[in-house]
Amino acid sequence: MAVVLRSKSRPSRLAGQAGAIGGCAIGLAGAVRVLLSGQPQSLFAPSFMPGGTIHLEIDALSAFFLLPVFGLSILTAIYGGSYMSSRGERPGIAASWFHLNLLTAAMALVVAAHDGLLFLLAWEIMALAPFFLVIFDDRQESVRHAAWTYLAATHIGTAFLLVLFFWR
Repeated sequence: MAVVLRSKSRPSRLAGQAGAIGGCAIGLAGAVRVLLSGQPQSLFAPSFMPGGTIHLEIDALSAFFLLPVFGLSILTAIYGGSYMSSRGERPGIAASWFHLNLLTAAMALVVAAHDGLLFLLAWEIMALAPFFLVIFDDRQESVRHAAWTYLAATHIGTAFLLVLFFWR
């Protein structure tokens, strides 16, 4: 919604913040439900890969890790709202909210993915979204340098992760 309202900073910020807080509250409630009931929740869906299926599952362990993902993301959205409002009318605010929400969704997918391809896809999104959050303040050379250093480091880490996936 923040991207749809991108022409105005304030409505875009409010939509992004409300979407982040609302989505995280729903995710937090689901994680607490799994923890309290002890019953895992599964989802199977057709995959874009031939013959494959997407398998998501939230068991007690993944629900435990989803608590800080969603809880801290709510706090991030609250802080991000005041941070973004201090930036004034500026292009890119809607994109920042999009990338913050994308990062939260990717972190949740990393925890809930029960197939390798979905895990790697979520991992890559989780690696790319923060790059765009950092590069938001691209007017400073130090920020651009930090963003590109982060991107290089995270892809080196992903390369090692791929080696572990295919090592036999």
